[in-house]
Amino acid sequence: MHSPAANRRTFNDNLRSAGAEIFRRMSSLLFEDLTGIKLDGADPPNNKFAATSLSHSLLLLVGLDVIQFRRNQQVAYRVVERARDAVKNINGVIEGISSTATPTDAQWDAFDTYHKGIDEVEDLLLKLADGTEDEAKRFLPEDGSTIAKWIEELKDWEKNRNTVCEIADGLATKDSVVKVFDPPQEDSAWKSEISKSTAEDDIAFLKDLLERITLRSTDVGAMRTSQKRKALVKSIEKVKAALLQLPTKLQPSDYKPSIGTVAVKYSFAILGVMTIVLDKTAANRDDTVYFQEKLVWEEAWLMVDHLVAGTDTYDAAAYDSTPAKSHATIAEHFQHFLDILTRSVGPEIPIEFWELMKLPGTIHRPYRARALALVQVCRDLVKIFRDQDKVKKSQFLNSLESALISTVEALKATSYNGDLRAVYDLNSYEGDAVITKYKEAQETLKTCVTDFEASDKWGDMEQAINDAKGTDCDTVELMNKRFEKTRSNIKIVTVTVDIKGGAGPQTKIVKVEETARLSALRYSVACLEAAQKDAVNKGTFQKKGDPASVFSLDKSMLDVFGENVSSGEVTLVIS
Repeated sequence: MHSPAANRRTFNDNLRSAGAEIFRRMSSLLFEDLTGIKLDGADPPNNKFAATSLSHSLLLLVGLDVIQFRRNQQVAYRVVERARDAVKNINGVIEGISSTATPTDAQWDAFDTYHKGIDEVEDLLLKLADGTEDEAKRFLPEDGSTIAKWIEELKDWEKNRNTVCEIADGLATKDSVVKVFDPPQEDSAWKSEISKSTAEDDIAFLKDLLERITLRSTDVGAMRTSQKRKALVKSIEKVKAALLQLPTKLQPSDYKPSIGTVAVKYSFAILGVMTIVLDKTAANRDDTVYFQEKLVWEEAWLMVDHLVAGTDTYDAAAYDSTPAKSHATIAEHFQHFLDILTRSVGPEIPIEFWELMKLPGTIHRPYRARALALVQVCRDLVKIFRDQDKVKKSQFLNSLESALISTVEALKATSYNGDLRAVYDLNSYEGDAVITKYKEAQETLKTCVTDFEASDKWGDMEQAINDAKGTDCDTVELMNKRFEKTRSNIKIVTVTVDIKGGAGPQTKIVKVEETARLSALRYSVACLEAAQKDAVNKGTFQKKGDPASVFSLDKSMLDVFGENVSSGEVTLVIS
């Protein structure tokens, strides 16, 4: 442990070595106002308040740092001012005791208070000095910095900000520090002032970052145009437009630190991403390409959308149609965004892949086998995707997503009318709208296979699709022949059914095969009469105009109407 005298010498040496140049460049008036401890306008003798000399040296060191701050300025000024006032008040107590001719027992309380106050102020200023020394050197990373450096810097901003706030809290809660003020200053007003100053600092830094983001977006817009660059510019403009809403939403009078600090860190990260996109050096070549990917800007949009919503928790579906996971807190959401930027997590499988599992169950011949073959190609592509490292996954993601979306759209284009006895015209098969969609999806899949550097696998995949086409057509052709054979042997009878009883007289016309039984006819009528279905299913058939002639339900249309009859009438009586 160094003695107080040794500590004091060290601080004074540091002060002399660091102060000369800074004094020439900084506002001496601001510095003196922040750190001056004059009593009644006069400088105290060097030896009169030796007990607080270390605190004063610390004030000078911290003051030199603080007047260089480019962020966290207001809260830092307030903290130094309060520490200065505490030292001045301690000196006032010392002055009061030393100038009293005959001290009283009551002044021992003041004696204890100021000595404890000195210890507490020194402890707080020593902790503050570490943070202010670092913060004085900080603002933004140099050009050419990696994304890891940008993230390190934004975390250092938050760490230094929190250090100043912790010291501010200590100046309001340390018992002896509070008591050196006359009257003792309670913490509520001071904490309110610190909260307001912190909010003002955060918002000021946010506005500075947004100005730089706006300039960067103009530079990106001026880059050589391509489809990818156009999409990038559009994404940046969308994110920027949302970001520019934040200063009006983050007012000091209603400031939410959990939202505000993340807004600053997010803007810091976005500025870093845009700076790297514009970086033409080799140092960031991979990230320059990666940060133009759709994945990055989709995540960027979801994050800024969360910030604009102004809520700690976030459900992506409530704000945007883009599929995404919900995050428990805004802090977790931001960490996920940083993980995407650093590729600490690989991109997730597009949600369309899971939809492919559900759609084939709704697809009929002559499309089913072909649809399954397309789905299998998608599954093979996802397997290739999963086997890649995070960098490759990021490069492959857009192509995979396009292939999956195209396949989903093709499968959704397949409609089914529910007619189990339909005969499909295979002559128009290759030209129908559904197969056209399937062919488009197949071409997109082929492109994806090429993008995945797996062209050697496409031959087998294409053969499987062609085999599936053959299976569909062969199966449907067999069914068509069977349907035609059955249809040639079936005769249809149109039956007019007069319903009596129940809800009142009604007439239903039903078409049935001539070999169908009356029980089947009754069931068909019941399906048409949903409101009294149960009653109809208990009804009995009579010959038209002859109530005494009741038909047995096992009789067929042939039994009731005779051969070669295309229509007939019966009465259905229900209760």
